[in-house]
Formats: sequence, C-alpha cells, structure tokens
Amino acid sequence: GSELRVTAQLGEEPGLSGDLYKYLGPRQRYFVRPALLAQSRDFVEYAKGGKKLSVAKVEEYGGGLSAGRELGNHAVLAAGILRLSGEVKQQIGEVSLAGFDFDVGEYTADLYYDRLNDRFFPTRGSFLGIGYVQSDASLRADEDYQQISVDGSSVLSFGRHTLHAAGRYYTTLDDDAPIYAQFLVGGFGRLSGFHENELFGQNFAMVLGGYRYRLTKSDLVLIPGYLGATLEYGQVAERSSDLFDDGVLNGSLYLGFDTPVGPLFMGAGFAEGGRKQFMLRIGRAFTSSRSQILR
Repeated sequence: GSELRVTAQLGEEPGLSGDLYKYLGPRQRYFVRPALLAQSRDFVEYAKGGKKLSVAKVEEYGGGLSAGRELGNHAVLAAGILRLSGEVKQQIGEVSLAGFDFDVGEYTADLYYDRLNDRFFPTRGSFLGIGYVQSDASLRADEDYQQISVDGSSVLSFGRHTLHAAGRYYTTLDDDAPIYAQFLVGGFGRLSGFHENELFGQNFAMVLGGYRYRLTKSDLVLIPGYLGATLEYGQVAERSSDLFDDGVLNGSLYLGFDTPVGPLFMGAGFAEGGRKQFMLRIGRAFTSSRSQILR
C-alpha cells in the first residue's frame, strides 16, 4: 500500500523531486512521508500593466518530513517540518532580489477532506484543505512568520452540465513574511487575467464560479472534451483588511481535454482594465510551489 514517487523536469526550469508515502501498521491508517527537492525556477517581476520588467533564476533544494493519519476514507490530518535553502540569481533586467540567499525552516500542519470524483475534471463532490505554517529560527529559518491557507470547492452536475464554486483565503498573520515566502498568484483559475505568478503579497483571497459543458455524450470516449468558463473575484494585499476593498474581477473561457498524459487546457483569461492572457497548458507542470511538493 505504500508509494514511491519520483518526478523530473527538463527545460528552462529543470527540477527533480521524490517522496515516499509509507504506511505504518496493518490497517494502514498512519503514515510517514519523507520528501526531497532540487529545482531551478524563474521569478518574474512585472510592471502594473503586465509588462515584464526582469527575470531572476531561483535555485533551491531541501527536504521535508511529515507524518499523519487517515480519517476514514476521505480525510487526512498531517504535521511535519520543511527545510529549504536557495539563491536568487539575476538573469534579465534589474532584479531587486539579485544575489539574495535564503533559508526556509517551517513547522507545518494540514487537514484535507476530499470527496471530488476526479482530480482535473470532477463532476460531483467537495474539497476542503486547511494548512498552517510556522517559520521558526530553530529550523534555521531567516525569518519568523505564521501563515494560514484555506481552499474549498464544490461541484455539481446535471447531465453534461457542471457547476463549480470555489474559494481561497491565504493570510500571513502579522503581515511579516519575507518576499520568497509570500503568496504567488495569477494564471488560470487564480485570477485568470494575469500572467502566471504575476502577483505576490502577504495575503490573497478570491471566490470563483465556473460552468463546464461536456462536448461528448458518452462517458466511454478516450479523450473527452469540455467547454468551460469561470468568473473570479479576488485580490492580493499587504494587509488582510484590504483584501476585498479593491478586488479585481477576472474570468476565462477555455477548452479542456482529459488526455492519457493529463489535462490539456487552451483558452483566454480576462481582467478589469482590458487585461487578457492566452493560455495553453498540457499535463501537470513541475509545480513551483514547495508546499505542494514537500507537504
């Protein structure tokens, strides 16, 4: 019942990660999960109108260890530690973080409840994820800070029609996280009218409503296709009290295909002020979020 996973990516953002999901005991309710990561990713700074100003290369490596318990068949509670070191190197333009070294050391706790019937194109069910992070000098962290993240979604279908509602709330309790630990926002489903990870800040909140139509009648089609749209409202802010004072309305139109190698999305995202982005996403990219890899 245990699982070893290794992921490698080549190209402009190479990376290698691995984790072992090891069950303990005959009932397989308890588990430990050690993980390792080494990756190089881009950190892009944008002007207010979306023009690219500079590109830095973030090189980071580290690992984490978590342990937890499954709660029934649909929930899990876990806690652990995460340790990372990295460096930001200038690539193009004047980068405000060029030559910056950092050390991350965090205690983590997570609770997940998942009843969605599909990871990429669910037709029914709900999901709730709650995470807590405490950065602490005892783990050689550069800065002390605390963060809470909440993700929730619910899906309901009527024949070939699917409705989707979701919300996200990420906050830094004292608004004191260093820039490398702030929340990155932007891209499909996360304020779709902005570039991928264009926005960053101490706090982030958004709500989303979506509609999806299955283009094929039969569920037995090898590569089913979908036509969908989202309407999103949210904002990134330095203070949590400012999150919805000046939120931004976003939306997207897309075609999606559930292929044997993962989901394929193509379409366009829009935001207030005439912002628009075109997208083509194939499969699951090697995520730049350390929490998704190591927690």
